[in-house]
Amino acid sequence: MKRPSHGAKSPWRAGPPLSVSDWKRYSERLAVESAKSDIPTQDYYLPADFPLVIDEAEWRSLAKIAEKLTAEALAAEAELLGRADLHQRLGVQASIREVFRKAAVGKPQIGIARYMRFDFHWTAEGWRVSEVNADTLGGFNVASLFTRLMAPYYPKWEAPPDPVKAHAKAVQKAVKRGATVAIVRRIVHARNCEAKYLAREIRRQGMSALIADPGEVRWKSGRARVAGVPESEAPRLLIRFLDAEWLPKLRPGSEWKRWFAGSLTPISNPGSSILIQSKRFPLVWNELRTQLPTWREMMPETRCPSELRGTSEKEWVLKSVFGRVGTGVAIAGISSGRTYKAAEQQARRLPTGWVAQRRFEMQPVETEKGRRHVCLGIYTVDGKAAGVFGRLSKTALVDWTAQDVAVLLRSEK
Repeated sequence: MKRPSHGAKSPWRAGPPLSVSDWKRYSERLAVESAKSDIPTQDYYLPADFPLVIDEAEWRSLAKIAEKLTAEALAAEAELLGRADLHQRLGVQASIREVFRKAAVGKPQIGIARYMRFDFHWTAEGWRVSEVNADTLGGFNVASLFTRLMAPYYPKWEAPPDPVKAHAKAVQKAVKRGATVAIVRRIVHARNCEAKYLAREIRRQGMSALIADPGEVRWKSGRARVAGVPESEAPRLLIRFLDAEWLPKLRPGSEWKRWFAGSLTPISNPGSSILIQSKRFPLVWNELRTQLPTWREMMPETRCPSELRGTSEKEWVLKSVFGRVGTGVAIAGISSGRTYKAAEQQARRLPTGWVAQRRFEMQPVETEKGRRHVCLGIYTVDGKAAGVFGRLSKTALVDWTAQDVAVLLRSEK
């Protein structure tokens, strides 16, 4: 891992923009491909008209770090399942804590084709990881489709691995060809299009894919069934595209607790992933037997907001425990005064719902449209690095308003 001094060479650069004609062709192709999965490219995704380029050696270095982080996180998750005394400190809601408490210790939910995404940032001190999306995540479409369509315009550079293909192959390896796989998603457009895109790849890999609402899933003798689907076509695997903390909101009779414990049908990802999804995960490290050397090196100092009295607000970033895509993140001087004040008040009132992370200095990339701050999302599937996507922001807060950018690799040859 790199520990450069100030002024160290940036690990990336912005590639030249596509010509007007190439951008038109790219946009048209993206629209056609997106329509097959209902990807709303015009109002949800904002693709850049140029790629972000990193050296292949840099990619391998980040991939190795992500794989170490994954192994350590999964070991910690397994231990945390038996540590009900720490679940409240992680900010896990009471209804889910009760499920874990009653579940048999040492018998975690069956998880197959586990996927994660680590958010990397280049700083004055080298690489830092701000968080992991270990529960359910987005960005698959950007890292897969957007990059696949961008790569042919830059033949001297290579596309990194495709995380959607990697995930579908991991599923196929687990359930074999011809098996039925159910993708369960919330009824919102973004999740729906991600589900359709993944379903297409699962079918390409020789399996049957169906998309279901969470209320359509039932369990019989511990095995998942989908309403309206013959028992002979019952899913051999569930892929969860809905946030774990949202599951208890399902209507009574939904058997939502099976997502956390008691399902004999494997799940990607199981509800236990909420234990490492929590941004308060670093606050319990010292209580665990699991060694987390890579996490300790890569993550900024993390504290409970109740410990910040007497410190400058400019030193810390406030984050809600289960915020997604930059929501629930407040940075003094970057977020609006009203937003930061509201976050500060909420963190003071309910500190277990928030975390404070020491602020780091992000090093921007120069583009033809000005300086942009970068977040690289590195995916792992079953513990192996499986792809990358980028997001660009005019400020150090990389949230849902950021621009998606394809990432390409510069070969050493």
